[in-house]
Amino acid sequence: MIIKTQAYPRVGLIGNPSDGYFGKTIAFTFKDFCAEIELWESPELELLPSRRDHSVFPSMCDLHEDVKRHGYYGGFRLLKASCKCFLDYCNDRGIILDRRNFTMRYRSNIPGRVGLAGSSAIITACMRALMGFYNVEITRHTLANLVLSVENTELAIPAGLQDRVAQAYQGLTYMDFDQKFMDERSYGNYKSLDIEKLPPCYIAYREDLAEGTEVYHNDLRARYKRKNPEVLQAIQRWAELAEELKELLQRSEVGDRKKEVGSRKTEVGSRRTEVACPKDAPAARGGQEPIQNQLSPSSTSALEHSSTSSLPPSSTSALSHSSTSELLPSSTFALQEMHNLINENFNLRASLYDVGDGNREMVETARACGASAKFAGSGGAIVGFLKDEDTFAKLQAAFKPKGIVVLKPAIV
Repeated sequence: MIIKTQAYPRVGLIGNPSDGYFGKTIAFTFKDFCAEIELWESPELELLPSRRDHSVFPSMCDLHEDVKRHGYYGGFRLLKASCKCFLDYCNDRGIILDRRNFTMRYRSNIPGRVGLAGSSAIITACMRALMGFYNVEITRHTLANLVLSVENTELAIPAGLQDRVAQAYQGLTYMDFDQKFMDERSYGNYKSLDIEKLPPCYIAYREDLAEGTEVYHNDLRARYKRKNPEVLQAIQRWAELAEELKELLQRSEVGDRKKEVGSRKTEVGSRRTEVACPKDAPAARGGQEPIQNQLSPSSTSALEHSSTSSLPPSSTSALSHSSTSELLPSSTFALQEMHNLINENFNLRASLYDVGDGNREMVETARACGASAKFAGSGGAIVGFLKDEDTFAKLQAAFKPKGIVVLKPAIV
């Protein structure tokens, strides 16, 4: 029997990077890409390398491009460290594993080094496979901590809990890493939010900006340890932004209004269908500008959350959040406020350090098209809400000549 497990990329919607500093964040996972593990019993324990671990190249230029896109390490070290930490976890808790061996291989199509948590996705999928093979139950918050220990402790990769929590819980997750929680129980307060409340959003990334997360986090952490006033204030404000967006999502009528309008249209359509049916026909069944610039107050329409799935064949097909393009006026204000919060998150980050010309250009281009924009992670990818139904088309037209990929994520 082959065990197959998956984990999905993470988008830091708001609040990041305060997660590493007792802050608050909201993040979501989406299944347009994934990391997948396959594991089966075998006489010896064997970890199989993937294409990212290869050491044969057609030329020096190809080697150079591979390093630029994937760094000096593939996923092999992640599997090895994950297995070691899993055994440590079990030994520390008196969990005795049987003596069966296995062969494990991985594959991932998550764009590398653009802040979408591709490494932690591989580790999370690996842990899930080991849990299934050895029949070990681990709670979601503990799984997130275990994945973080692989990166922080075993591999010395600077990281916070946000990515691992988001990938352990999946969907749209609010995270409060208050120091009291962390000191008392080593994990925060995590809450799954209603995906249907989330306005239509987009993700854009460019792999030519690929850079390891440690490049962005090391300087910020050093300044945090020195108690730099600007950094401390920024961390507090990032946490407040996450809290404000959570409250807007919880009380917002954006999602509800879309569903109400959609229901009314479905009802009207059903009545029209019924009238059009011949008397002897069966009844139809219903079923199922620059960085500092803020967006214009005129944002109303909602856009469909769709996907162009590129998952491995064994994974389930991507589901999309569909919505009508009609929003009632009372939802407009909340949507605009959400745009403003997203923009402020990035503006604050850009005020602390150089985010890079390429990243800044992506954000400015998105905002010029009418979308909000901020980093999805540590750089290389951005996320934001769509202003109206035409915004995504504008993003596609603006980003394509620049070699930037843009998509509407299938949140899962």
